[in-house]
Amino acid sequence: MQNVTVPPQNLPHHRKKALIVERKLLRNRGHHHTQIAAIQSLLLDHDIMLMAGAGYDGFLPYPSISITADVCRKGRFERRNAHGSISRRFISRFWQVLPGQKRWHSGFGAELLRALLDFELGGRDIIIIPTATIDDLSSVIEAYMHIIDADRPRCYVRFLDPHLGESSDHLREAEMNRLLALLPKEIHLYCETEEMADYMSGRFRHQFGGGFYLPCTLDPRTDWNRPQRRPQDPFRVGVFGMPRKEKGSARIGSIIKLINDCQPTCNVEFAVQGHESDFQPEGVYGTLTATGSQVTINRLIGALEPDEFRSNFLSCDAILLPYHTPIYSFQGSGLVQDAVAAAIPIIFSSGMSMQRFLKCGNSVPASTDKEFARAILTLATDRKALLVGCRAANEVFREILANHPMNQH
Repeated sequence: MQNVTVPPQNLPHHRKKALIVERKLLRNRGHHHTQIAAIQSLLLDHDIMLMAGAGYDGFLPYPSISITADVCRKGRFERRNAHGSISRRFISRFWQVLPGQKRWHSGFGAELLRALLDFELGGRDIIIIPTATIDDLSSVIEAYMHIIDADRPRCYVRFLDPHLGESSDHLREAEMNRLLALLPKEIHLYCETEEMADYMSGRFRHQFGGGFYLPCTLDPRTDWNRPQRRPQDPFRVGVFGMPRKEKGSARIGSIIKLINDCQPTCNVEFAVQGHESDFQPEGVYGTLTATGSQVTINRLIGALEPDEFRSNFLSCDAILLPYHTPIYSFQGSGLVQDAVAAAIPIIFSSGMSMQRFLKCGNSVPASTDKEFARAILTLATDRKALLVGCRAANEVFREILANHPMNQH
């Protein structure tokens, strides 16, 4: 392990402590770093410390330790050894006899235990794993086996998608059942969305809590100042995040073409984020330049700095989410939370999760590209149609944070 900021021994001992384990935390990009600030805002009486990914650059002002283990590789071999075919067990056992691989069976259980000792966490403190996989659960359970009950911190493990970091249905189910049989009472299992919690609880016959939401880039408890929009200004639709198949990025060109074909009477502007290559002729957004006089494209190139993202996001009149529901019927979206936080209308795929946020009169569901295009044009002609619903959704988010699961035990 490697200390990359303030040494743990310099921490004050009179306050409670919260260790956030986030293996995807590397630098000031994406949602992983914003979760740290969100957790701190919910745990004002705790000192924050971090276990981050290998290569973490130390940009946050908290004591931190980097996880050096090859967590995914280790976990994959362990699952194959325990639950896989004979050939897979042979390969994984061969790998396990290498020096240093025999005693600890989880991805980073040994490193987590060392972090608990170095940071001097005990029974009055907590651990939060906000982006957990089955490897994280395995590691914390194994670390807790080396700690007496009274000294175990309360631990919150939050799963974001039902694959849990394991693509094999058989290995995932077998390993999860094994871990649940060993689960200490101090470890509480949660999902981000209520929909996924219901699915997981039924799948594994174990209670998973739902609604473990954390603000992303925008906090709903802040009254965000959005630019004044005049009636003659283009209706601005945001398409944020790098293009991915499951986010329906390939549908954007068709939706824009349908709007063009309608010859809208109002101007519509799409703010579309992607790599430079995505806007080339062979890229996923290669057709977006073929727009009519009433429809324009504002290209947002590359990863956006947090301030740049906020500025562009807050200038939008609606957020477009044509996501694939086979994935997003359980998995949540940070863009939904950001839109709710900023009181911006959402146009989303029917069947998406996070209905707790989307059923407040702040959003429009759609299925086909034509329905998405129609929803955009309808909102463009009546920009205040969902204003009351947006405020209601924002209040729901604030209420969730005021009664957050981390403060219920």
